[in-house]
Amino acid sequence: MGIPVLIADDDLKIRNSLRRVLELEGYTIEEASNGVEALEKINSTPFSCIILDLKMPLLDGEKLFEELKILNIPIPVIILTGHGDIPQAVSFIKKGAFDFIEKPPSMEKIIETVKKASSLYQQSLKLKKQETYENFKFSLIGNSPKMKELKKEIEKVASTNVPVLITGESGTGKELVARAIHNLSNLKDGPFIEVNCAAIPDELIESELFGHEKGAFTDAKEKVLGKFILANGGSILLDEIGDMSFRAQAKVLRVLETGEVEPIGSQKKIKIKVRVLAATNKDLKKLISEGKFREDLYYRLCVYPINVPPLREHLEDLEDLINHFSLFFSWENGVPVKKFSKEVIEVLKNYTFLGNIRELKNLVERLIIISSGKEVRIEDLPKDMVSFKPKNVEEKIKDINNLEEFLNEMEKEFILYYLKVFNWNISKTAEFLKIPRSNFYRILNKLNIKGEANEDS
Repeated sequence: MGIPVLIADDDLKIRNSLRRVLELEGYTIEEASNGVEALEKINSTPFSCIILDLKMPLLDGEKLFEELKILNIPIPVIILTGHGDIPQAVSFIKKGAFDFIEKPPSMEKIIETVKKASSLYQQSLKLKKQETYENFKFSLIGNSPKMKELKKEIEKVASTNVPVLITGESGTGKELVARAIHNLSNLKDGPFIEVNCAAIPDELIESELFGHEKGAFTDAKEKVLGKFILANGGSILLDEIGDMSFRAQAKVLRVLETGEVEPIGSQKKIKIKVRVLAATNKDLKKLISEGKFREDLYYRLCVYPINVPPLREHLEDLEDLINHFSLFFSWENGVPVKKFSKEVIEVLKNYTFLGNIRELKNLVERLIIISSGKEVRIEDLPKDMVSFKPKNVEEKIKDINNLEEFLNEMEKEFILYYLKVFNWNISKTAEFLKIPRSNFYRILNKLNIKGEANEDS
């Protein structure tokens, strides 16, 4: 199927001639003989451009064009106009029309203009899709008190240009916080450059950050711009800054103090305007006491500290995070969006995510790929994730006087845990635990488990 184009003209002969020539070029053509019909088709079909006659019944081209502006429909419009209406057509160009063509239309001109308009529109859609993808991919998800407080801190510091030190456990989303600060700042239209300090060898970190001149060292075969220069007019994230070499730390401090970068092998200093954001999962104060991190750099970076909470401190957001990642990875892998069953959500709420949001994200992606149905079910989870893990055993022992009582208490906790996982459905719980249902009833009676257990929920 070709790229869809709408021809809106009350002259059947013109529509037919335009249709024939554009279909030969591979376009899919829709026609409208008046403005009302054209508007109906525009609302139901994603056209790449519209060839619009100014004089049509019911709703003329001028009013239709205005309606498209009001509805914020950014489809390129090519105006068809008679010789006497050229000044009017020029005024439409000023209002945002793509181009105008005089009647009778030159077929070569029509083909050339439609190609340009369609190409421009497709590129625009691609950029918008990429922008939507980026915004969705790097969204900060969650409305828990912890996340609301984090977002408030981000908004507060984003309007300034001070350095920010972002701390938190591995996998908590420190890069997302840095991007959010950049996107809300007055440098948002500039670049966002990320440098993983832990991934770059000590001997290369200075060249990576500050660049080098050709011949500055043995392997310097050409001039290379450093990340600070590439970030000029925007923000740079120094991720895992606790792993940066002592020598590089001194140079970063100099950049923060002077706003100048000196590439290796150059005698020339380059003035830059860069917002410096740093992130680490290490205790920088401890590294300072061990002589592994510069105290002066720490205080220069820590003008505004932000700590990102671990997932265990905002589990209220877990379901929203799962739904977000499910939508994202379904989209990215080209599969229908999959829901996560209540049982799976319940298990994940009771699981300790040592890798925080990154571990959850990787798990969701894996489950989206391996699950065969429309819903991710408990049997799709890794076996170790649904295994029973008694909590606070030491506390329970204090109140128990003998082994039999302790075993009964552990058995009751075990059964209650899986009843909760399976939303108190006896059949599903018994089936999962591989216990005959009649025996399972006896166990429930023995342990005096009553209340919400049912067969059908």
